[in-house]
Order: sequence, then structure tokens, then C-alpha cells
Amino acid sequence: MRYFTASRNTRSERMLDPYLLHIYRGTNPYVIGYCHSRQEVRWFRVDRIEDLQVLEQKFVQDPLF
Repeated sequence: MRYFTASRNTRSERMLDPYLLHIYRGTNPYVIGYCHSRQEVRWFRVDRIEDLQVLEQKFVQDPLF
């Protein structure tokens, strides 16, 4: 995905294994998952995802998540 980081005013390409769509009343929705660039579970605001490509690759969710 191409993601816009507002705090740095930058765009980056990320590969993400999505684990959960977090929607809490009155706030922006976030997708939570394993980011291959940072090699850790990260939160991404959905409205900042500028482009998305679904890959054929499969992944296994971290059992500690």
C-alpha cells in the first residue's frame, strides 16, 4: 500500500499483513497488522491509505496478537 504519514508529510510503500479493522465510535478507523518495513505490528489510519494492492501471498497472523 502507499501510505501518507501526516506528521512527516511523507508517503511510503508498505507491505502489510492486515489483522484487524479497528472502528471505535466517533474516531477514524484504523487497520492493525504486521508491517514488513518496520517488522512489527503497526496501526494505519484507513483514510491515509492512498493506494492498495491485494497480493496473492498468504500469511499467518502472529498468535500473540
